[in-house]
Amino acid sequence: MPHSKSSRSSSPSSYTSHGSSSFDRLPPRFEVLPPPPLYRIDLSAPPAQRWTEITADFRDELQQATHLYQSILNETGWPKVVGGLASVFLRRVYSREEQEEVQGIARESGMKRCEVVAYNTFLDLFSGCASGGATMVHFRNLDWGMPVLRDLLIRVEYTREGRVVARAVTYVGYVGVLTGVREGLSISLNFRLRLSTHSSFPAGGGLSSTKHYLHYLLVLLGVRPSTPSQLRSLLLSPGPAPSIDEVTQRTKAAKMGPCYLTFCSPEEVVIIEKGLDGVQDDAKVPVVGGHETHGQDEQRGWEGHGMKLRPRNGLRKRKGGSKGRSREDDSLPTRTGGMQRDRVFAVVTNHDRKAEGLSKSEWTAECKESATAAPEVGGFDWILGDSLDRKNCVKNMWEDRGSRAGPPTRETRRGLGGGEEENCAVLEEVKEWLRTYPVRNECTHFSCIMDPSREGGGVLWVEACEQT
Repeated sequence: MPHSKSSRSSSPSSYTSHGSSSFDRLPPRFEVLPPPPLYRIDLSAPPAQRWTEITADFRDELQQATHLYQSILNETGWPKVVGGLASVFLRRVYSREEQEEVQGIARESGMKRCEVVAYNTFLDLFSGCASGGATMVHFRNLDWGMPVLRDLLIRVEYTREGRVVARAVTYVGYVGVLTGVREGLSISLNFRLRLSTHSSFPAGGGLSSTKHYLHYLLVLLGVRPSTPSQLRSLLLSPGPAPSIDEVTQRTKAAKMGPCYLTFCSPEEVVIIEKGLDGVQDDAKVPVVGGHETHGQDEQRGWEGHGMKLRPRNGLRKRKGGSKGRSREDDSLPTRTGGMQRDRVFAVVTNHDRKAEGLSKSEWTAECKESATAAPEVGGFDWILGDSLDRKNCVKNMWEDRGSRAGPPTRETRRGLGGGEEENCAVLEEVKEWLRTYPVRNECTHFSCIMDPSREGGGVLWVEACEQT
C-alpha cells in the first residue's frame, strides 16, 4: 500500500468567508497539502512492533517534535527541575497495550520514553476543533496552535487478522484516538474552554481546580487513562461497535477531563459536554437575546458540522415546538444542558451551549472572572468569541441550505430517499463548509468527513492545509 510522504502543493486553496465575525478578521489564504500518507497498524502484531515502519519513516520529524516538549518545560520557569522530575515519573501510560506501543515508538524513534509519554498525554489538554454529524456523516476540522505536528499527520487503517476494523486521522506516535471511525460508530474529541470548572460557565472555585489538576496528574503518571485512550477502547474494541446508548452511558460514568465528545452512528449523532464528574448538569433552555427559545428557534442553541446523506428534498430546520421523539417523527432532537442527540444535524466547537445565552455584560463578567479562576487559559474572551464565530458560520450555511429545500416529508426527516448522485452533491457541499473561513482558520491542521455506515468505517475525505 503506498504511503510515501509527498511534497507540498504549491497552489493556494481558495477560501470563502461566510457571515460576519465579531473580531472583523480578514480571511487568510490557505495552502492545500497532499493527503496525509496512509498506513496500516496491525492489531494482531505485538504492540511494540506496530509502529515500527511508521516511526522509521518519520524519525526526523519526531525528533523535531521534541522541541515542543522542551518548550512546555520552559513555560514552567524551572525547565531543568521539571525535566528531571518528568524523566523519573513520566514512564508509562495507563493501558498495558498502549504502554508497549509507547516503548516501541521510543525505541524506534530515538525519543526518550518520558517525551513519548508526555506527547501522548499533553495533547489531551490542548486540542481545539469543530465537530458534528447530520445515512449520518460525521465531519470535523481539527485546529491546533502546534505547527510542528502538521508534519506528523497521517491516516491509519487498523487491521485485525488482515481485516480493516477501523480508520483514523492522527499523528505519528500518538496511540490514543482524537478522530476515528469504525462500522457503526465515529468519534471526535474537542477541547473544552475551561480547565478550572465543571462547566465552562460559571466560574468555579479552588476545589474544582484542585480536582482537575489532580486528574491530569494521575493521567501523566499513568494511574488514570487519558480521554483519547478511552476513545481508543471504543474505536478498537472487538466485536460490533457499541450503540449510541452504550457509548453515552459509558461516557457519563468515565473519569475524563473537560471536553466535548461527538459520536455518530449511521442513524444519529450525540454531542456531550463532558466534565470530570460526569456530563454537564442539565441547564435551562438557553436564552438568546433575552427570550427563551423553542421549536424552530431552538436551533440557535446548536448548529451543525454534519448532515444526512440521503435527503429526498434536502435538509432543513424542523418546524414545530415539540422537543421529544414521537412515533410520527423519530428525528426530533433531544437536548439537555450537557447533551444533544439528533437524527439530522448537530455541531459543537469549543464553548458550552449555555454560553450562547449570555448578554454582552454577562460575557464580559465571565471573562474577567475566568482570568482569575483559570489563569492558565489565555485570551478567554478571544477563544470564546472565535468559537461562537465558527459555530454561527456553520449555522448560517445550514440555514441557507434549509431555505433552498422543499417542504419536509417523513422520508426526509428519517434520512430516506435520494441516490448516489445526490449523496455526492451533499458531500461536495460539506467540503465547502469545512473550507469556509472561519471554520477553516489559521490553526486548522486538517478537515475530514467520516461515514460510520461503511464496512470498517469510512473516511470519505481528508484535506490537510496550512496558512500561506
